[in-house]
Amino acid sequence: MGTLVLGFVLALTLLIQHTGAECVYSWDSVVSCDFCGGSCDPQNGCYCSNGFDICLPSVNINCIDSSSCCPSGLYYSPLESCCIDTPICSVPCALDEVCNVTQCVCNSTLYADKTLADFHPIVTCDVYLMTVSISQCLLLLLGYDLWSIHLKDSNEICNFPYGDFINGQRVVAMQAQATSDWCGNSVMEVGSRLYVTNTINIHMKENITGDPISFPITCPYFSGTKPIAQTKMIYGVNGTEFYPLTMVAYKDPGFVTPYESDEMVTGSPIYVALYVPYTYGGTFFLRLQDCIASPSPTRSDPRALRLISGGCASDNSTTR
Repeated sequence: MGTLVLGFVLALTLLIQHTGAECVYSWDSVVSCDFCGGSCDPQNGCYCSNGFDICLPSVNINCIDSSSCCPSGLYYSPLESCCIDTPICSVPCALDEVCNVTQCVCNSTLYADKTLADFHPIVTCDVYLMTVSISQCLLLLLGYDLWSIHLKDSNEICNFPYGDFINGQRVVAMQAQATSDWCGNSVMEVGSRLYVTNTINIHMKENITGDPISFPITCPYFSGTKPIAQTKMIYGVNGTEFYPLTMVAYKDPGFVTPYESDEMVTGSPIYVALYVPYTYGGTFFLRLQDCIASPSPTRSDPRALRLISGGCASDNSTTR
């Protein structure tokens, strides 16, 4: 029996730790709470034992309400449990950003010499969607309006830009359905391939003069392909909205060539992708909780194989 290998298209949460910060235990006339027998109160901040002089929290005296723990010019770091002189953002910054007084902003130093020649959007082709992703900081520092991005058809029902992370950088992304009659798509057939194309447009900010960006995005598809796919409706987190979830079986880990519906699969890896279009990528994350492979439509079939259980692989020998 061949090994069954599953790959899933899932949203990733990027975690970046704050490093290199040094604790400050003396600031002007302010001393450490350890030194003056002080303590920290969530309503009033940190004070010495006399109740009048403020003090700096230390490893032994943790801060509960970080907004009132440190004097002006210092910032509380929950990681080090002390005040530091470097701003720290509650949301981790991207690799091309810096923290500026609790807010992540683009690192202008990295983009000082950048021009449109450095504009390299990422295009991802899925079985039903074409997705383009563009560096937010590059667009901003070149003077472009992030949220002016739109397809060839600028109708608002066609355009849903959203923020995302790719390779540690914050991007603005846009999706287009890979169908011939959708929002300005054009289709060209070359041999056994269909090439679906649309155009991305981005405008300058209102107070900046310059040319808009306009470039095509194209994805190849197999002509006449009937992929092994199944779609069902799932409810959103609030239980009131629902979205189409499509599962597609692929031959390759890049999710490019799908298995066709009349194709027998024995002894070969199967890479399964899950697609939920019409959702805002900056808000929703997709989690696969349970997955069962069955030769019949019944999951209770005694021949069924449980692949995913509780969000984890049931058997690492068959599922990765």
